[in-house]
Amino acid sequence: MRIFLLLLLFGLHTPAVKAQHIKQRLYDNLSYSNGICLKKIEVSYLSLGRDILNENNDSIAIRIRTITENTPYSSMSFLYRGQKYYISVHQKCKTNNLSANEKITLYIQFYRDIKQPYQNKYPYAIITKIDKHLYLKKSTARSSALSKTY
Repeated sequence: MRIFLLLLLFGLHTPAVKAQHIKQRLYDNLSYSNGICLKKIEVSYLSLGRDILNENNDSIAIRIRTITENTPYSSMSFLYRGQKYYISVHQKCKTNNLSANEKITLYIQFYRDIKQPYQNKYPYAIITKIDKHLYLKKSTARSSALSKTY
């Protein structure tokens, strides 16, 4: 009976442990070319906010501005695979007409040799393009998705 209970307990917990390892984070599996990685992901938009680098003149902020040739004015909060992220948005990237929880596609550029300023754990990332999904109803009551670049 004890063996049966132990097997039952381990059998119930094993899938949960495996699921945690399967769940991929934004910074997993980055493949760099010349120190830069481009990644396209689908996310749920949450909000926009001010980018802290815009007002900061410490050595890390200056290095990021120099290497990326960009001074980000805003950052985007979004949900990716159940985890919340807050990443700088390139100043040329348009962020008009986004609604909370809207599904969008982000193109993110990661820099291998620059770490996030305040964590120094993950590579610096910046959103370079946003595709907003438009859904149109057809007469057959099916929906087809189109993308519009912002």
